[in-house]
Amino acid sequence: MENWDDLRYCLALYRSGTMTDAAKMLGANVATVSRRIQRVTEELGQTLFVKEGAIWVPTRLGTDVALLAQATADMLLHAAPNGATYASGSLVRISCAVQIMQCGLFNDLPRFLEENQDIRIRAVIRDQSLALNESDIRIGFEEPREGRLVRRRLGEMQMVACCAKHHRDDLEDWIEVIYSEEQSEASFGLQGHFGSQPRVELEGLNILHGVLNRTKTAAVVPLAFLKLNDDLVEAPIDLSLAPLPIWISFHDSRRLDPVVRLAEQFIEGAIKSV
Repeated sequence: MENWDDLRYCLALYRSGTMTDAAKMLGANVATVSRRIQRVTEELGQTLFVKEGAIWVPTRLGTDVALLAQATADMLLHAAPNGATYASGSLVRISCAVQIMQCGLFNDLPRFLEENQDIRIRAVIRDQSLALNESDIRIGFEEPREGRLVRRRLGEMQMVACCAKHHRDDLEDWIEVIYSEEQSEASFGLQGHFGSQPRVELEGLNILHGVLNRTKTAAVVPLAFLKLNDDLVEAPIDLSLAPLPIWISFHDSRRLDPVVRLAEQFIEGAIKSV
């Protein structure tokens, strides 16, 4: 194959199912996606995708090619730096969902800084753009869809309905925690249980903590946050709560950047311990 970069286009179509969505994922246009995939098809001499209605469905070979592209991307992403260098004082800017940060994401940051003394960290809870170079790494609950991004699901957060320990047996209302733009199943579950709209809607878990202790309310929080606070307990509410996925992303142009890769490896380890 003359151009291995063409495999990225096959992977994007495999993931998205449409030329339009694949183009958005890659920051390209539909014509480019179609041309690149057609080039791979001609080189291999077999059909990779078959259109069924509005969706492009991969053939067996198409699936194999997409998985090869994913494996190649993972290998490049996780390869050890092997002597890669970076400037003293290099800054990595991290945009992170506030709830993930408040569940202990940076508990092991002192060790990372000790082992990488030439790196500086700036972590904010604002959703900053990777494409516009406002941030180097983004961590959140929604899978990124736009632009030429490297994106990977790091893990997930188990969720639980909780309340203040001293209000466990006299709950009267609930609080909506906004984890993403899309309403979670957890929120609808609490609304069904209490039969009313939430009294309060907020994002920060630390603020929520104080409100729960002062009101007879329940909320859905990450299990990791509940474990960090002895004055909170599981609420006596029967809910089936789906875990929230945790996604990390950075711009494709930073794929082999040693600073971004070191920070990504640190974050992956931190997520596993949360």
